[in-house]
Amino acid sequence: MNRIEKLRVEMKKSGLSALLLTQPMSIAYLTGVKVAPGERFFALYVDEKSAHLFVNVLFSVTECSDAEIQSYKDGDDPLKAAAEAFPENSTCGVDGLMPAKLLLRLQALRSDLRFTDGGALTALVRMYKDKDEQAKMRASSLQNDEVMGELIELAKTRISEKELAEKLLPMYLKRGASGFSFDPITGYGPHAAEPHHVPDGTMPKEGDCLVLDIGGVLDGYCSDMTRTVFLGEPSPEMRKIYEIVKGAQQAALDFIKPGVLLKDIDTVARDYIEKAGYGQYFTHRLGHGIGLEVHEEPSIGLPNGLHAEVGMCFSVEPGIYVPGLGGVRIEDLVMITDEGVELLNKFPKDLIVI
Repeated sequence: MNRIEKLRVEMKKSGLSALLLTQPMSIAYLTGVKVAPGERFFALYVDEKSAHLFVNVLFSVTECSDAEIQSYKDGDDPLKAAAEAFPENSTCGVDGLMPAKLLLRLQALRSDLRFTDGGALTALVRMYKDKDEQAKMRASSLQNDEVMGELIELAKTRISEKELAEKLLPMYLKRGASGFSFDPITGYGPHAAEPHHVPDGTMPKEGDCLVLDIGGVLDGYCSDMTRTVFLGEPSPEMRKIYEIVKGAQQAALDFIKPGVLLKDIDTVARDYIEKAGYGQYFTHRLGHGIGLEVHEEPSIGLPNGLHAEVGMCFSVEPGIYVPGLGGVRIEDLVMITDEGVELLNKFPKDLIVI
């Protein structure tokens, strides 16, 4: 089945007669058509028999193998045309990210319909990577390994957090990436205790930890990896924290296999850190899905009842963050395959002093 046909299977299971998607990344996944529409209407309509892609002529989209192109010009009313396509008196889905101004007008145009959030169905289909996607995730992650090595070498020069982050993009571009998958996180010492720290002009001090959370986009697919290194000999407590985080991640990795509950993977790592006495300092979920976007389904930590299944790709990233002292996070990507579990990142995880 092509991807739209897979979506139709999920629509039928959910009792949806039709679905209207406006999220560009999901439309690109389903059709291969990539558009940055700005304020203009760009949508994919799918029912059990047909699929229509509504796109402004400014974007010069003339063909799509899995959907009929419905071109329109400025001044036309494409939303009205999309509304008229819905079956009468039915339950239909819309993308959960659809702007309210579109949904409200859609409801006004078709008062006979019951609209529900159908975006979760697309997220479900995207959650299972096919063989081509798996190959792209491997390549993207291996590229990230190379960049991490180069970045750590640069960190030996003892430049500021901001300079580290600013010098990172060329490392990806020269290897064929199109850019970052997210804004990089570089944090020295106490800043490493902020999981989403924004790099600033802070300079390193001897003994500081340095959290490096980085990712790029290669052939459309994202990478994401974190390593924590030390600028000089770490304190006994920071060395202890590093080994706890490393052990927690390995415990989680050893537990993962097809069929286990995703929330139980989080529990394994969390219990490890809790027993070591640092449970209160592990403040986020264990991981997230990744693919065309750096954060996708599934979530590793929420009680969603999902099991690990072939095609899922997600991060495993425990951390301990002690305010005023520092933080340690170690993150790798894993993929569930027919053979079991594949670790996508190969960069070493032994404690590194630079």
